[in-house]
Amino acid sequence: MNLEKTLIRDRQKDTLLYAGNLKLRITDWFFLKDTIELKYIGLEDALIKQQRSDSVWNFKFIADYFSSPSSSNKKQPIVLRFQKIDLKNITYIKNDLWVGEKQVLKAGSVLLDAKDINLVKNRFVINSIDLDNFLFATYDLPGLRPERVKVKTPGMYFNEAGLDITVKRISITDGEYLNYKSGRPEAGFDGRHIDFRDINGSINNVSFIQDTIRANIDLSSRERSGLDVRKLSARLRLTPQIMEFSNLLLKTNRSELRDYYAMRFEDFNDDMNHYIGRVIMDAYFKNSQVSTDDIAFFAPEMRSWKKLVRLSGKFHGTVEDFNAKQLFMRSNDGNYVTGDLRMKGLPDIEKTQIILSNGSVRTNYENLVAIVPEVRQMHNPDLKALGDVQFNGNFSGTIRSFTTTGTMRTQLGGVYANIGLQFPRHGEPKYNGVVQTEQFNLGKFIHEPLLGNVAFNGTVKGSSFSLPSMSSQIDGKISNIEIKGYNYKNLVVNGTFLKKYFRGELKVDDPNIDFTSTVEVDFTHDIPRFNVLGDLVKSNLQKINLANEHIELTGLFDLNFSGRNIDEFLGSAKILNAIVTHENEKITFDSLVLESALVNGNKILSARSNEFDIT
Repeated sequence: MNLEKTLIRDRQKDTLLYAGNLKLRITDWFFLKDTIELKYIGLEDALIKQQRSDSVWNFKFIADYFSSPSSSNKKQPIVLRFQKIDLKNITYIKNDLWVGEKQVLKAGSVLLDAKDINLVKNRFVINSIDLDNFLFATYDLPGLRPERVKVKTPGMYFNEAGLDITVKRISITDGEYLNYKSGRPEAGFDGRHIDFRDINGSINNVSFIQDTIRANIDLSSRERSGLDVRKLSARLRLTPQIMEFSNLLLKTNRSELRDYYAMRFEDFNDDMNHYIGRVIMDAYFKNSQVSTDDIAFFAPEMRSWKKLVRLSGKFHGTVEDFNAKQLFMRSNDGNYVTGDLRMKGLPDIEKTQIILSNGSVRTNYENLVAIVPEVRQMHNPDLKALGDVQFNGNFSGTIRSFTTTGTMRTQLGGVYANIGLQFPRHGEPKYNGVVQTEQFNLGKFIHEPLLGNVAFNGTVKGSSFSLPSMSSQIDGKISNIEIKGYNYKNLVVNGTFLKKYFRGELKVDDPNIDFTSTVEVDFTHDIPRFNVLGDLVKSNLQKINLANEHIELTGLFDLNFSGRNIDEFLGSAKILNAIVTHENEKITFDSLVLESALVNGNKILSARSNEFDIT
């Protein structure tokens, strides 16, 4: 039977079906049988419209006709069975004004080969479906259903009609999937405006039983944002609570993920619209690689990172609050992160709480700048001078305020720390905790040429790393520190730095100087100034680069002078019970006062004791 320009209307005289050409091949004597077997249905240039503005669909009167009769009517329902369906240039519109959703399905060609389709039993056993040049689109509409009616029903979520569907093979060529919510699309990937085009591939062993969909998928596509899904193969399971991809292989523009990924939700439609905070992800990745260029489709702030990362680990949680166990990430430039990681607060990286346990991290200045571009404006301390940084330990906090315990190896030396650090967007950095350094080049780190390597073990508390603005309390032991080219050993210090000014107690037990004192040192001017009260047991001024000639000195000291060496000495030095040795000549005296001053541009040096007075 061939019909042209077939039109079927609903009871409101609106179109249910229009077909430019309708072909039917039907069983003989079908009008005498309870089972009508349609061997072939062909539709060309067809429009099918399913619509409602209340709880009743416009096709209900047809469904009622083929449904089971009432108990008073013993006649058996008519059973329709299909074998082959051939559709060309088809448009199907499901306009649900009641709920507030519109679905559109268009296809250039649909060829269906069925083993058994029983509309009465809602059973569909299909051998194959070939889809060519198709579009499936969903749009949000203002719903007419009152709020009080919008409640979850005890029935099935996806499968309200109770369909029983199995399909051996679905072949897709040149498909498109649209899911548009209200508002204008944003640049990049927009979860409210999804558009996957150029869908090609196959879906095999499909089953839709009760509220569970299962299938083996092998697809490729390209999203509106530019995200290229070069290959997506997996065993799919979809229920109202989970979308699961096992045996996963996902290849995008520059990324490749495998082996398992699942999304859990309470309400599929509502939670997918709030993916970052509501959808719980479970993932087991191995032998995977992720490009930050691909992540940038979802998080544009990562567009400048330009990293390719090898990835493995177990992930659980939402985008904004997740745990990663047995994590391993290694970038193409050799930097890596291992350990157990928790992050809460994404996608706002500056407010995100990060906890790394049993971690091992290798990174550098350029990686840090990629995450926090403002770091490039920080010139003191010189983070770039650290070079490649190897960290082993724990980290807790944000990228601007955190506590860390562990060891760090850098190009400037080694550091062990159990310390809290703050790097505010505006203002000086702050710190408080225990620090142990191993041959760490402090001078290069804080741009102070008088200082070199330091080995320190103690506590620090304060703000700023730059001497002009530093405010810091230091209490600890310095195994060695390089000052003005000399490496002092065995120092104990307890004091305060305040804007290039140090005040505190100092004990030096060095081979070339043994000194216990209270010290004030002022570096606020070009020439440092010293105020020292102490006991000098021994000293070799030439060895510690304070004199050009061999001079040894012992005694009790009260010093108040400025200068970097004896040639620049200005001020006074009071010495009691002193012994001075100069080029093997020893002088002993009970008291000695040295004074140096500038008079009319001339430097006047005087020395007084109970034995002599020299000017």
